[in-house]
Amino acid sequence: MVATFNCGIGMTLVVAADDVPSVLKSLREHHEEPVVIGQLSPRSEGDDHLFVEGAESCWLTLQELGVSMPFAHVLSSLQDKNIVTRTRICVVGGNAGSTPLRGLLDAQEVAAFPAEVVSVVAVEEGCKLMKQATAAGVHVGCFHEGPNFVASLEAELEKTQAEFVVVLDDIDVAMLGDNFCTRWEGKLLVVRASLTRQLIGSEPARAALQQGVCITGCTVYQHVPGAARSPIVTQKSTQVAADDTPSSLHSRIVHECESEAVPEAVRLVVTGKWQRRRQSAGTISVADAKAAGAPPAAASAAAASMSHCMKGDAARYDQRGVSADKGDVHAAIKNMDKGLFPNAFCKVVPDTMSGDESQAIVMHADGAGTKSSLAYMY
Repeated sequence: MVATFNCGIGMTLVVAADDVPSVLKSLREHHEEPVVIGQLSPRSEGDDHLFVEGAESCWLTLQELGVSMPFAHVLSSLQDKNIVTRTRICVVGGNAGSTPLRGLLDAQEVAAFPAEVVSVVAVEEGCKLMKQATAAGVHVGCFHEGPNFVASLEAELEKTQAEFVVVLDDIDVAMLGDNFCTRWEGKLLVVRASLTRQLIGSEPARAALQQGVCITGCTVYQHVPGAARSPIVTQKSTQVAADDTPSSLHSRIVHECESEAVPEAVRLVVTGKWQRRRQSAGTISVADAKAAGAPPAAASAAAASMSHCMKGDAARYDQRGVSADKGDVHAAIKNMDKGLFPNAFCKVVPDTMSGDESQAIVMHADGAGTKSSLAYMY
């Protein structure tokens, strides 16, 4: 039932196996549509607890709307390792003065976000990335560029049990090597401070100013070793100001673009939504990657990674165009006012209609599509 919308399937009857045919017959005679959904089995002492895959796509609170689940234990259950897990992320970056790490950390504060940052790897001591990670209580590793960098990174990933890698725009993905990228195919996102391949280099912000472009931004893509083009997951754009310097432009790209594009890319790939969108759009596929020159091993790994998606009822909701993990709703309303009491069960706002400061308006939404409708209204 945890993977069913509104945490319920109408009504559940538990009957003896021998009585199933007669119960089904009786219900159908009363114009019901019964379905046998499973059976109860005993769990012996020492056996593992039941683990529900995809629960993170169904249990959620809309804290931005001031709406939460009616029982306090529901929120705590989101952190129960026997009920829900998050994909563990390692962020790899250099010594840039601006970093989108804060955007990822803010995103994981939302209960429905399907991933969490468990490790940060930097190439220089005391850089902005390390300071941000340390302040947030995230495990930090520092490995200088060189022949032992990849081996050190692999050891860090194993130590922190990381399952997904995000490479920031101040790291050249080539330093990771094709073998590493192939092993992490489908679980490796690369960030670049540019919208076009022509400006992707060591200093894309400087290149954008030199070429006189009016708009630039960031690209987050899945790296395919040896491919002429790698599949893009998300992009965000920003204006280039007349008085921009390479430093000021890069800072704006990070704060206005990467801080939104990176968490969104992680959400789309981890939940499998990006894979299904690419398939339905008929865009780049494993065959495309092969045609573009990707090694067979990389293409095979890409195929395996693209098989991941939500399961059960969460998957069926997604196939019908319903946001099962509510990520789109959270993105739409993340900056809205939380009301007078941000942690209240319902959102409470001042009574602007009467102007009476002793009165307030209570807003609550709990119905199919209501929260999405409110998100669009806001």
